[in-house]
This record gives sequence, C-alpha cells and structure tokens, in this order.
Amino acid sequence: MIELITFLGSFLVVYLFYLFFVILRKKNKDKLKNGIEFRYLKVKYNFDVKEINIKKMSHVIALANSFIIATTVTIVSFIDNIILMMVIGFFILMILELITYHIIGTHYQKKKRGKKNV
Repeated sequence: MIELITFLGSFLVVYLFYLFFVILRKKNKDKLKNGIEFRYLKVKYNFDVKEINIKKMSHVIALANSFIIATTVTIVSFIDNIILMMVIGFFILMILELITYHIIGTHYQKKKRGKKNV
C-alpha cells in the first residue's frame, strides 16, 4: 500500500510541477518545441512540428515524464544502499525513457499514417 502511495504522490508532484512551470507558462510554449523530448521524437520518428498539437503533446510528455519518474522512485525505494540506488535508478530511468518515448513515437506515427490514408 505504501508503494502505491509513493507512486501516486510522486506522479502527482511531478505532473503538477510540469503543468504549472512548463505547460501553463506562455513564454515556455516556444521552448517546448526545442525541448529534448520534442527533438528526440522529431528526429527519430520524423515528426513535423506544425502538424502536431503542441498543447496535447506537452500534456502527453508531462504524463510520460511523471510516469517515468514515479516508477523509478517507487522501484528504487526498495533498495537500501544509496550507491546501488543511484546506479539502478539511472538504468531504470534510461530504459523507461526509451520504452515510453518509443510508444509515444509509434502512436503518433500510426496516427499520422491514418490521416494520410483517409
């Protein structure tokens, strides 16, 4: 039960932080297009930034980052050794980022192909 509370608490904290300090700020909208997440998706999955709804994509990225961080925090909380915690946390973080952004990229590619076929 504590693990679920840890997951939900860290998920909400990260998502709300991302929402208030990145998504809702008007001056950060242009910075989102040049962010690491957008650049990775644009290069790897050939996205056209003009075709993507930036507001929706920023929420998707915020949810993905919240999930990644909350899952990493929850898994690492089982480990007692601080060095081992950092090493395992780093690897879990990288693996989850690759998997999550692959899922997002393939989803948007399928969506893009669906629009062209119609």
